Amino acid sequence: MSALIALSRIAAGERPHGELLPPCRLEAFGVEVYGEEAIVQSFRNAPLVISPSAEVVLAEGHIAVFDGEHAIFADLYGDDIARIWRLGVGQPAVGEPAIGVPFDPDLWQSRRDVAMRREDHPALSDEGAVAVEAIGRELARKWDSDSGPGDYRVRPFLLRAFSAGDSAGDRGAALFSVYRLGPLAKRSAGFSLTAVSFQIAGNKLSGYTVVRDLAGETAVHEALWQPRVTT
Repeated sequence: MSALIALSRIAAGERPHGELLPPCRLEAFGVEVYGEEAIVQSFRNAPLVISPSAEVVLAEGHIAVFDGEHAIFADLYGDDIARIWRLGVGQPAVGEPAIGVPFDPDLWQSRRDVAMRREDHPALSDEGAVAVEAIGRELARKWDSDSGPGDYRVRPFLLRAFSAGDSAGDRGAALFSVYRLGPLAKRSAGFSLTAVSFQIAGNKLSGYTVVRDLAGETAVHEALWQPRVTT
């Protein structure tokens, strides 16, 4: 069974046939769950039927599926699934009791630049790397304008990126974690996941599609307890 077929079964809330690795982690609806039982149950609570018209981007060790307002990313070992991200619309979930700590991962307080290490993404073509960096900068500019003036920091961190297609890497996908630090007296901090499908033409970025993790963002805003950095 291919990785796409296995991922389609899991997304529909069906138990896979051994393709889901035991330590697999799913991030969906603003929470994280681990292991086959919890992952399958998460999709049973909100099944996602991947349509035949969905865009599938596949490379060694990676798969991404874009279907309307939904996107799924997965890390692969062969056809086995090691980690899954589900993005898009949906009902925010309640995670296990935990304390989330806001942080600036490298303490740079940088704005608008993209945190990415080219060597961490060997399945990404050279043209794709340039495109992904440009998309990340645009995401930061858009996020800054969406959240209002005066944010202390908005910065995308590249989690996964890969190219697929011919040797020029004419198609690809990227997964960003966008961190922000708000300007309120009690400074709010948080992040959201964003998936991008992009196209390369003439060795340049010709277009891209963005799926933002709306369910995850809603879960953060509606949490009973919000992390704060006091002034």
